[in-house]
Parts: sequence; C-alpha cells; structure tokens
Amino acid sequence: MLAFLLFMVGEMVQAAPWTTTIKTEEGKFTFGGPLRLEEKPLVGRWSGSNNRKEFPDNWEIVRRPNHTYSLSIVWVDEEGRQSAYTHGLWWVMDGKYQFADILDKDMESEEDWPIEVEGRIPSKDLFVYVEKLKSTKGGKVITTSKEEGQAITHTEVPVKEFKRLLMRRFNEADVKAEGLIFDQIQRARITDFAGVVDYFSELLTAEEKKLVGRWSGSNTDPDNPGRWEFIRRPDRTGTIAYANEGDEPEEITLAHGLWKLRHGKFIFSELTEGKKIMPWGGISLGDESVIQVADDQFVTQWIDPERRVLGGLFARRVRNTEKRVQEFKLPPMKPFSKADPFDSAAFLKKVRATERKLPKRDPGGEASKNGPLPKKSP
Repeated sequence: MLAFLLFMVGEMVQAAPWTTTIKTEEGKFTFGGPLRLEEKPLVGRWSGSNNRKEFPDNWEIVRRPNHTYSLSIVWVDEEGRQSAYTHGLWWVMDGKYQFADILDKDMESEEDWPIEVEGRIPSKDLFVYVEKLKSTKGGKVITTSKEEGQAITHTEVPVKEFKRLLMRRFNEADVKAEGLIFDQIQRARITDFAGVVDYFSELLTAEEKKLVGRWSGSNTDPDNPGRWEFIRRPDRTGTIAYANEGDEPEEITLAHGLWKLRHGKFIFSELTEGKKIMPWGGISLGDESVIQVADDQFVTQWIDPERRVLGGLFARRVRNTEKRVQEFKLPPMKPFSKADPFDSAAFLKKVRATERKLPKRDPGGEASKNGPLPKKSP
C-alpha cells in the first residue's frame, strides 16, 4: 500500500493544476485540483456494498490523488445480473462526496464528436452522484444518500488486491497505464476550443525540452511515404509542413497546432486550415507511441489496424523518424529557419475565442446539406 500511495502522490503533483466543471440539471460540479486533507482517507483500493432494499450494489474501486477513479460495479435487477466498468472523477468538499463516470467500457462512440475517446459518455448524459461523507474512521469509508425516500448506506473497506478480472490490472502501480486513463478523462472533458488549449497547458517536462526546436522527418509507410519539417516551441505551439511523395512546392501548406509528450505518447493537434482556425468537426488529437527521444533524434510509431501484413496476421506499423536540423528546406518552412515569425500569443488567443459550431440537423436527425462532420483518419 505504501508503494501505491507514493506512486499516486507523484501522479498528483503532475495532475494537480487541472480542473474541470460538469454542468447538469442539478447544478455545476467542480473536480480536480490539489488533493485536500479531507480527501486523503479515500485514496486507495476499496471493496464496497450498500443496503439498498431493491437491487443492492457491490463494487471494487480505486481512487487516485489526481481525483480519477476506476470502478467495477455489479447489481441484480429484473433482467438478471448487471455490471459496469467505468472511469471517472471524484471530489470531497464540505462533507459531501461527489463522483461522476466519464468513460464507460460499453459506451459506443459518439458519431459527430471529433475528439475520439473510447467509451466517452456524452456531456449531456453525465450525472454527478452526491453522497454525505459520514465517516472515514476505523479503516472504512461510509457515505449515505437518499433514493425515493429510502436512506441508503454505502460502506467500503480497504483491500490489498482486487478480485475482479477488470480491476486486477490496478493491483500494482502502473504509471503509464494510470496516466493514460487520466489523459483519456482529460480528453473526454474537452468540450470547446478553449478546452483544447487547456489540455495542452502544462509545463514542459525534461523529456519534452529535448523536442523543442527545428526537425525534419520521414516515415516508413510504403503506401503513403512522406516527409515533413516541424518547429516545436516551448509554449507548446508547433508549425509543420508535410510533403507527400510527388508534391509540387506550391502544394505544400503550413499547419499550426499544439503538442505534448505524455505517458509514452506524442500528441499533436493541427488547428489551422490555411490561415483560418479549423472547424470544430475537423480537429483531432493524434497520438503516436514514442520509441526514442534523444537530443538529435525523435522516433515514434503508429499502427493502422485497417492494413494487414504477413498474410493478414499483423496490423501495419509505421515508424516516423525525425532529425534535428539548423535550417528548413521545404518552401513554406524557410521563413522559420532563422528567426521565428510566429505570434504564439495571438494564435492561442484566437483559438480560445473560436466558437464551436456543429452542423444543423433536420428533424430526422440527419446532418444538414453541408453533410456530416468529417471523421479523422486512423
């Protein structure tokens, strides 16, 4: 348990600045920020149950100091045994314990939502549960709530190991796996352009500082070979020009966006289309697995499950390799070879101020004549 808590404290330091507000019909609920003293007793692995007369629940839950949790819950109703596996956010303030599922293993993707997050619960469907925190003494967490006039008591006891299959992965501290869950929750809470900027608003790590500067890259994709030049700035803005094989100089265009390196993933979001901010439906958060970060070389890899190799046994793996350069050769990037003319402050201000617009829908639920929102490529 001590190793688990030490790991969690490390994660808390990294995640502490991030907060989010969930709006429901019941009001506004804030999550995130530094772990407060009254919350510390709830951190860790727990097994719980309640005394609901009809359809009582039992569950296993891990709460982390960064205010995320992972939960496996089981109940029985008229249709038989039911279960859910979710990840979400929790918070304690003024004696009230509140929590909300953000990701659900069984949730289907929201077709019109551009930022793809597996299991994302649409914002309009989020529900915040609020219970009174009665006690954290005696090694137990006891909360109460009222449902249809019945007083429900929820009791949790600490456990060293989880028994349920989906929860066993949390029996040992895994910085990368738990970090990825936090990242997915952060992505799921992006609801507008300002949220995109906030998602990237973190101090550079020592590893990320190695990526600042001018780079030239190429890939190993046999179907779409390409090269690019990329300038990454310490304020997390980036400018890139990508050239497909056979492109004429006038066909190569610039794109501006935001970047970061987290939990073994390189994440970049292109936010411009020409000189304009891209429509909400066109943005995406692309990520690639990091293979190597060095002072003069950066290597990532991504997998395309739609393309198979070795007789269909494996998905196509594409490796991207970048080398540090002093000057750019692609025509659109030459102005960035010496001085950097890009106005990052104006760009970030413009992105934040951009309104999210979705296509109008007819009564039948189909998109307007402009067509459905575009989907990002793999």
